[in-house]
Amino acid sequence: MQPWCYFHASDCATVIPIHIRHNGILLFLCGVLFFSALGALNLTDNDEGSNAGAPREMLERGDWISPTLNGEPRFAKPVFTYWLIGASYLVFGVNEFSARFPSAVFGTLLILMQYLFLTRVATVNVAWWSTLCLLLNLEMLAIGRMVLTDMILIFFTTLTLFSFWIAFSGERREKRWYLVCYIAMAGAMLTKGPVGVIVPLLVVLVFVLLTQNFRKVICEARPFVGVLLFLCLTLPWYGSMLMIHGVTYLESAQANTLGRYANIIGGHGGTILFYIPVLLLGFFPWSGFLPLAFRDVVSDFKVYRMTGGQGQSLLVFAACWFMVLFLFFTFSATRLPHYIAPLFPAAAILVAFPLARFMSGEARPKGTSAFWIILVLGTLLGGGLAAFPFVYNQLVEFIAQEFPMADSVDPGIGISIIGTVLFIGSVATAFYGLAAQRVRVAIQLAAVTIGLSSLLIIHVGFPIFDKNFLSPPHVLASLAGDCIRADDDLVVYGRTKPSYIFYARHKIIFSHKGHREPLDRLINKGGAITLITQERLLSELPTDVQQLPIVKDVAGYVLLSEKTCGT
Repeated sequence: MQPWCYFHASDCATVIPIHIRHNGILLFLCGVLFFSALGALNLTDNDEGSNAGAPREMLERGDWISPTLNGEPRFAKPVFTYWLIGASYLVFGVNEFSARFPSAVFGTLLILMQYLFLTRVATVNVAWWSTLCLLLNLEMLAIGRMVLTDMILIFFTTLTLFSFWIAFSGERREKRWYLVCYIAMAGAMLTKGPVGVIVPLLVVLVFVLLTQNFRKVICEARPFVGVLLFLCLTLPWYGSMLMIHGVTYLESAQANTLGRYANIIGGHGGTILFYIPVLLLGFFPWSGFLPLAFRDVVSDFKVYRMTGGQGQSLLVFAACWFMVLFLFFTFSATRLPHYIAPLFPAAAILVAFPLARFMSGEARPKGTSAFWIILVLGTLLGGGLAAFPFVYNQLVEFIAQEFPMADSVDPGIGISIIGTVLFIGSVATAFYGLAAQRVRVAIQLAAVTIGLSSLLIIHVGFPIFDKNFLSPPHVLASLAGDCIRADDDLVVYGRTKPSYIFYARHKIIFSHKGHREPLDRLINKGGAITLITQERLLSELPTDVQQLPIVKDVAGYVLLSEKTCGT
């Protein structure tokens, strides 16, 4: 029996063409939303600069075991993402597109996996809407277009939990999917460390305890075999790192993984409510349907308990997945918006069931709350973007501390147009969902609105941001890298920005604002100095450095050097 006919063999003849069409549409959407203009935006800091720079240095040194950044060991992340980016560099060259390519590929694989899994365990209609919800939201689109480890982590944690469900709910021959769980957890461990194992294990543990299936899973999953398989896949690299770096690696890796949970790292704290607006806005517009979805979960769980636990409830499993991850990251000391992204596949499963009912013509009066939520969130998002020029002008002095020419940048109307599209689309969605009672049209409008807004952000918003804020210092870093020798000193005075290392292709000495000690040491040592800084900070530099020739200035940044550089 084909996977997409798993529950609907009698309808197989009609499902196959739908299945093929759906996959074709999904591939097209992924191509447009993940891959279009993927390399047009300069790298952002800090994560993109660091994650793109480490594999470039691995490639240059020919060392695929021990990552470095700026010539120093980098223990913040395991190696798997660096391997993927390094392989991409070998194929496409070292550039922004190739650095982001693995994220876009794994985003596409995640979307296809979501669809194939749900056509196996649910209906095609549920699979289609769940996959669209997973693709068409701001958070997943952003992560799929950035040089981050997160999309690869999401793929592996989702594969772990999908494999668990197939094995748990399937017949005898499906039990082999437990082995896929262990392989996927190994991939997650090599991508982001212990969190890649802790997250899916917590979900499974809560689910089996809640449904009283702990003993069943322990007997079926063969944990001893699984642990051996997991260790065979992860120990070679982790063991090599221990042999090379010893206890230093252990201490640093712990600080950058488990330490992030217990302590605020990099000033990324926030309150315990941090992830509520992140979820509502990041999963917009589909977050409006989450209350309806959890009403279904409660009903489904009641039926499950009334029947004595007979059968399996995908909704209960998805709800455990969603809630466990949301609470897990809520209580983490370090909080960033993309941390909760591994729960988005579960959220997409949950909302797909009420959406599928709506699209089949069953429009319940109680479902109107979803459209009120969409209206409120769309007004906040759209209104905020539409008011961007006003907000920008109010904050321009603060922005200029980071981007020196901010006060001379005309914000234009591009961002306002994006906000207007979001606002009008949200109002139209709410109108058809509430007043006109044409729910199917409303849901389709919601999908079109978020898709169109995303395209406008990619092709209108990003170029504005890149031209005025990201590109100028990178032009100078690239020029500096071209005109100095390997043993020359390149200094950046101001904030530490790893992206400069990527564009300069050279080790950089970062001298923080107000701390001139690194510069003073270089002056005392003698030798040629090449320096990049903001023009407004020149007066803070030692006199000897201030007197260096200005090779080039771009948008408030200057490159100083005794070297003759082609400009």
